[in-house]
Amino acid sequence: MKKNAAPELPLQKHRALPEELAAIIMRRIGDGDFNLGDVLPSEQALAEMYQVSRTVVREALARLKYEGVVMSKRGRGAVVC
Repeated sequence: MKKNAAPELPLQKHRALPEELAAIIMRRIGDGDFNLGDVLPSEQALAEMYQVSRTVVREALARLKYEGVVMSKRGRGAVVC
């Protein structure tokens, strides 16, 4: 699967959107779509891929940062750690 391609699974409505998006990104990391040190697509690109607002993306990334899955690199974006 191409790194910037959206997964086959759409966002589910029974979970909060940021939680669902964080779970999808986690799944993609687990599946090897994103590896250690990879830079995730930009907030705008993720918002377009999953048809959500940038606020939802920011909240999902904040959750992943809190869990230690990604870290922010100034000028680079979110990096898988």
